[in-house]
Amino acid sequence: MFFLYPPGWFMDIHWSMTSIVILTVWHTVGYYMVILLAGLQNINTELYEAAAIDGANARQRYFRITLPMLTPSLFFIMIMSMINSLKVFDQVSVATQGGPGTSSFVLVYRCGLGAGYNTQSAGMRPGDSATAGPCVQLSQ
Repeated sequence: MFFLYPPGWFMDIHWSMTSIVILTVWHTVGYYMVILLAGLQNINTELYEAAAIDGANARQRYFRITLPMLTPSLFFIMIMSMINSLKVFDQVSVATQGGPGTSSFVLVYRCGLGAGYNTQSAGMRPGDSATAGPCVQLSQ
């Protein structure tokens, strides 16, 4: 009637990688928020009270109390996000299977193809996956 079609984000060459990124962020942001909330709850409120008595404004309290006290949580989140960036085989395999074309190929997906996860791609050379094979080991 109105000829409205859903966007083909996973099937468009220009949007397939962006949609994988959005999918991965949506998948992990809840976990990271719980870690940050736990870090915020561990900050002693007496530090904020003492800073307010000393005349610190909100910006100074954030940069001199909150941010330094959240550094361990932020470091943990940074390390976990780097590890999770090597674990995108599932998202790429389920959502786009590397396509359209090779627009959403990532290194881990290429290793998986060479290792035989996709039996339909007979054109993949085993040497390619053997060269990049340690990334599969890191992502497990």
